[in-house]
Amino acid sequence: MKIRSSVTLTFIIVIIVSLLIVVVATQLALYPAVKDIENREAKNAVLKVIRIIEYDLGTLGGTCEDWGKWDDTYYFAKGENEGYPAENLVNETFLALRLDLMLFYDTNGTLVYGKGFDYSRQVALSIPDDLSHIPVIPKPDSNNSGDDVPPLSGVISTSRGPLLASIGPILPNDRTGPAAGYLLVGRYLDGDETTHYASLAMANLTFREAGPADEPGFAMSPGFHEAIPITLRLPATGEYLVAESTINDISGSPAFITSVTIERTVFQIGRNSFILFFVIVVLAGGAIGITAVRFLDRKVLSRVSLLEKTVREITEQKDFKGRTALSGDDEISSLSTSIDRMLDALDEHVAAETAAKDDARLANAKLTLLSRITRHDVLNQVTIVRGFADLLAESIPQDSADIEYLRRIRSAAKTIEHQLAFMREYELEASPSSVGWIDVRKLFLEVAMGMGLFGVKAEVLFDNLFIYSDRLLAKIFSTLIDNSVSHGERVDRITLSFYESGDKGVLVYEDNGIGIPPDQKELIFEQGVGRNLGIGLFLARGILSVYGMEIRETGEYGKGARFEILVPRNKYRKTEGGNPPPSP
Repeated sequence: MKIRSSVTLTFIIVIIVSLLIVVVATQLALYPAVKDIENREAKNAVLKVIRIIEYDLGTLGGTCEDWGKWDDTYYFAKGENEGYPAENLVNETFLALRLDLMLFYDTNGTLVYGKGFDYSRQVALSIPDDLSHIPVIPKPDSNNSGDDVPPLSGVISTSRGPLLASIGPILPNDRTGPAAGYLLVGRYLDGDETTHYASLAMANLTFREAGPADEPGFAMSPGFHEAIPITLRLPATGEYLVAESTINDISGSPAFITSVTIERTVFQIGRNSFILFFVIVVLAGGAIGITAVRFLDRKVLSRVSLLEKTVREITEQKDFKGRTALSGDDEISSLSTSIDRMLDALDEHVAAETAAKDDARLANAKLTLLSRITRHDVLNQVTIVRGFADLLAESIPQDSADIEYLRRIRSAAKTIEHQLAFMREYELEASPSSVGWIDVRKLFLEVAMGMGLFGVKAEVLFDNLFIYSDRLLAKIFSTLIDNSVSHGERVDRITLSFYESGDKGVLVYEDNGIGIPPDQKELIFEQGVGRNLGIGLFLARGILSVYGMEIRETGEYGKGARFEILVPRNKYRKTEGGNPPPSP
């Protein structure tokens, strides 16, 4: 990947990661706080409504206390004040007290008189049948005894809807018993009352009748300040939050549900703020990223690209006289200067190497020419020596002692001819053009077949092994095979195997002959030592050393010869399919 692409991708990743961090941080910190604020706001709205209702229940309790413990009411309940309704239970009384019902019960709880008047609409109301008998009779508590008990206030479920009511005993002014009956004052939680409460609580308020699936509620009473169970719901739109609380009636059964719907103002503000912040981060990050990338492109990336392009062109064209020449006083220009200095040194080195190669080539050509001339002249002289030796052999009697000297002259001449022939082969096969990756298995088998081995089986125990050398490797194989056949005495099998040891590969040549005595394992590699082996193995070790290889004899005398050729790791390769590897 190009540096420019990498830098651009890095900035994009940084911006994305930053946005993810903002989103995660918002989810972990902001939204829980907003949710907590909304929940508290919703619960407080419900509690505010409930406290308003509690206040009204307290007011109803005071009204019941005042009217129920009054001589006029007491005597009316006893049947001794017939003008009481006309004088007191007029519409204005209901309007002033904000009452919908005033019901009078005897001591048995049976309704004896009642009046209904919708004070908000100012119309008469009928008395529900389920109020024909008193819902509950107030009982004395630990603070009260006898008939003088405080009114019992709460919610009563009626066929017309929930009724805020207060029930108390009817007593004379001095509050002495016995009670003449019971008084119920009440106010319906109808639409007008709901609107009134909503305006006071400044909330979107509804009351609905409780059903079997609703949660258990609590008993409403004046001055109630305990923990109130409140349920929170989030509609599918997510724009509003609904807080609900179930209120029990005066007998303990669920009466109605107080439901307050609040707009999620805090959430909307937080959401809009987050969106704005998100957009600002995106725009700012994009602007910063684009500016940074353009700055880096102008100051760094474009110059690095130009430097890379120039160096690549110099490399492809192998024109080490070219220069990068970037201006400036920063690290890139310093790098350019260093590269130019390296190119100067490389150019000088190439020039010196070229001159040295030319000198070496010229010297090698001179030496080759001299070798050829000398070899030709020496071979001519050897031919003359052998010719005169043949003439002497015809003139010297066969039983003469001089015949032995003549034989030695002929042997020396033949040895010189063989050495000259080897020099010629070495000159041809050790040329630089013959160096490369050699298939060892193929070469060994070619050498073995070319030597015409009769009764000797040659095996190679590996495939696809290549050694970086020249064709003189064949001479090494032929020397080893010739030594086995000529001096192994009982050789009928030769093998070539390979294994790796440490940082070297080991090429192993073995036969099943008599082997090499322990005291001759190193002497056989010296020139002129051994049973006519010396010069062959001496040259073999020298040829291998040119390529950094070593040869040693590790066989057991009496079981056969074993020669190990140690090959450096960079001089051999194992390949698939038998294809030679590229040149090192």
